[in-house]
Amino acid sequence: MKKPMRNKKITKKMKRKLRIFYMKILLCSLAILSMGKLANIIVSSSSKDFAVGGKVKLDFTKELKYEEIFPHVANINDFRNINKVSDEDVEQMKIKIIKYLGENINDASICYYDINSGKSFNINEKREFKAASTVKVPVSMMLYDAINKGEITEKDTIVFKNQDMEQGFGGLVNEDLSKPKTFKHINESMIIYSDNVAVNMLLRYFGNQRRYNYLESIVEHKVNRTDNLASAEDLMKILKRLYFEQDSNPYYTNIIELMKRTSFHERLDKLLPKDIVAHKIGDYSDSDGTYSHDVGIIFTDEPYILVVMTKNLSNSYDEIANISKIVYDIQTKQPFKKESL
Repeated sequence: MKKPMRNKKITKKMKRKLRIFYMKILLCSLAILSMGKLANIIVSSSSKDFAVGGKVKLDFTKELKYEEIFPHVANINDFRNINKVSDEDVEQMKIKIIKYLGENINDASICYYDINSGKSFNINEKREFKAASTVKVPVSMMLYDAINKGEITEKDTIVFKNQDMEQGFGGLVNEDLSKPKTFKHINESMIIYSDNVAVNMLLRYFGNQRRYNYLESIVEHKVNRTDNLASAEDLMKILKRLYFEQDSNPYYTNIIELMKRTSFHERLDKLLPKDIVAHKIGDYSDSDGTYSHDVGIIFTDEPYILVVMTKNLSNSYDEIANISKIVYDIQTKQPFKKESL
């Protein structure tokens, strides 16, 4: 005698298999459509005519839709949108982060932007902080705008001067500074190692006036020209330009790749797969407080931009990492386990 079937609870593993199954259906659909205009077989008016040699005409002028190819597959659009970010997802991100920060909410400024949908959330986005080394991203963009316009080339060189010296994380300071350095090498050191000597050499070359004019053209407001201040909203605008203007300036893609090669992995990418995170950290301390930031583009299946700025926040690196993980888990709907690294 057969045992009665039990209702099985749908596990996360089963859901993952279903998601893969749906994606396979979608890929098969795309493969068929990619062949171009499909032949639409038009048979003459009666089956009798067809049976005795009726004409068959191929019409290559009609492009078939998903629904015409798969009339028995319901809601195929749901399969295509299975990983899309919803309004509810974005709201959940914000709610969880606010709850996580608790009474420290005023010590942070956060902006999130989903690249494909344009959905976003902001927390204290207009509050200004000491930008620290996050400013190196627009400096790199300014350099490669000049290169893209033909003003200079990557192979052109400039020479270090004593006024460029500043302690930091390394890079050029560990090299023979008596030798000229190419713009390409200076930029790599600035983005990968957050080299202060490198950024000082570039700012001396371009001048502060050009630097601030460039920043203002992106953020669309006057910037503080003495204290290196920026808001999360400002940095979001900068990263949006970096991502969306890659067609007009192919060098921006190089900047993004350098940001993926950063030597710093304690914040946005600490709890994420590191190879998908292009980011730039920033640290600064003075009598006014201690600042820790990280800004980046995260290349999940549905890519997004995340900016997190903090001031006087205890365990700021871990706090930024946990905020990043909250967003990632909801964005991907498949939490990343650090143990799998």
